[in-house]
Amino acid sequence: MERWFGKAPDGFELHAGDVVEGIAAVAPVDRVLLDLLEPWLVVPGAAGALHPGGVLVCFVATVPQVMRLVEACASSGRFGLVETSEAIFRPWHVDGLAVRPEHRMIGHTGFLVSARRVDGPWPAPGRIS
Repeated sequence: MERWFGKAPDGFELHAGDVVEGIAAVAPVDRVLLDLLEPWLVVPGAAGALHPGGVLVCFVATVPQVMRLVEACASSGRFGLVETSEAIFRPWHVDGLAVRPEHRMIGHTGFLVSARRVDGPWPAPGRIS
């Protein structure tokens, strides 16, 4: 942080350790951002650590990971508004008036899964699916 920004931003804290075991120690928080192989293992702890209305965001690389993570969020009953988006990196060629996507793309794709911590059971009773 100091190398990039000159100093750590106000309110920034770095905790080293096992996130599955240690997330409760940093509660309460407004956001949990994860880039892990098995983020669904953190869902119960994240639900306990997040304020109601807080957001869990996970980057995962594969569709099976997306499926397991979304299922963990949904089955917890503590997250709602679960959304998945694909992130694709697409380089562009910019040279004067010649502006276009690169002809050849060696790209990497990944997925962002976000979920909002809800205060009551989700889906809410009487909610139309």
